Formats: sequence, C-alpha cells, structure tokens
Amino acid sequence: KLFIPLLILSLGFLSACSTTSPDDTTQSGNVDSWAVIASGTWWNGTTICKEGEILADTVCIPFSGTGLNIDLFGKNFDESVTTAEVSEGDLRGYYVEPVGTGSYPGIIMIHEWWGLNDNIKYMAELLASSGYKVFAIDLYGEVATTPERARELSWLVRNDPEWANQKMKLALDYLKNTGGAEKLGTLGWCFGGQQSLNISMETPVDATVIYYGNLSEDKTKLANLKWP
Repeated sequence: KLFIPLLILSLGFLSACSTTSPDDTTQSGNVDSWAVIASGTWWNGTTICKEGEILADTVCIPFSGTGLNIDLFGKNFDESVTTAEVSEGDLRGYYVEPVGTGSYPGIIMIHEWWGLNDNIKYMAELLASSGYKVFAIDLYGEVATTPERARELSWLVRNDPEWANQKMKLALDYLKNTGGAEKLGTLGWCFGGQQSLNISMETPVDATVIYYGNLSEDKTKLANLKWP
C-alpha cells in the first residue's frame, strides 16, 4: 500500500526545471511553478490569478475546474495529523504523521526549487492524512522568493550531491528510528525529483517517486534500483 495515493500529489506542482548555474545568463531563470492555495487563487512566485482563473505560462485564463483535483486543496488536517518542525544537528525539516496509532510507511518528501514552503508542508500533511509518516526535508535552509535565488540555491545543492545525499540519509534515519517506519520511500518534484532518484541510487528504499526532473542516466547506479 506504500504508494497508491501518491499520484495525486503531482497535481499541485506543474513546473519547469532549471539546471543552469546562477551565473548563466542564457536563460531567464523565471521558472513558473504554480500551486493552488487556500483562497482559491493560483500562485507562481510572482503572479497572482483571481479565483476562477489559472496561470498558463505567464497569463491568467478562466478555468472551470475540470481535469484537476481542486478539492484536494484548502483542507484542514488538524484532527488527522500531528506536525513538528525538526532541527536536529544537520537535519532540518517538517515532520508529519497520522494521529491514530499503527504501522505506517515513511516518506522523505523533497521540495521543488522554491524550497520548503507552505505548499510543500501542505502536501506533507495531505499525504500523512492518507496513512504515511512524512519527513519534508529542507535542503536550502530558507525559502526562495525570487527565481534568481531559487536557481542559486538549487544549483548549490546540485553541485554537491554527496552533501545532499547525507542530509537525505539523516531524514530516512529519522523516519526509521524516531518515526518507527519499517518501509521507506522517496518523493520529490522537479529539483526534488532529481534528489529523490539520487538518494535512491545510493541508499536502498522500498519505493521511489519522481515527479519529473533532470535525472541521472548512469546505468551502473540506476542498476541499484530493485524496487518500484
């Protein structure tokens, strides 16, 4: 039952991915990442659309709600999950688990290029409400507020994969040792999708979910994946 509900989480994040250096001026770096927020508006970091509209590239257009699970958003999970801001040594993140006792699988959730913002925390709560212990890791230490800063932060992490993998291993250990999860999985969007694959190639888990990203083509490392 590890990953049956996970597909719905991709609907909150439709974004392009940038892998260029912060000093590369050949691209604008203005990656449009958008998500539904509780008020019903759509946000891409710079543009606010009115209720009843969505962002298509850089233009707000009318939207009837057909084709997207709008009802997933704007919920309150206070009665179904417990949350905690985690700061232990080199580990930073947002931990969420179901209120009820039981044996739940653990998921390390890896943010897209804006960082561990409220959208990612909401996704962690949404997933936990379906019966998962979720550690939404913070690989930045801050939330980017401009595309330029997001590109810089994501480039710094991508440029030091061993450092990133060590952080994610700490999160997996937290899920297992503190959370008591027996099965573990990884999940990420865009920048986080790349990191989800990277840590899975280095550390055995039970499932790997990648919502797009700039992915490794190293056949030797990919051969380490023995799970869905």
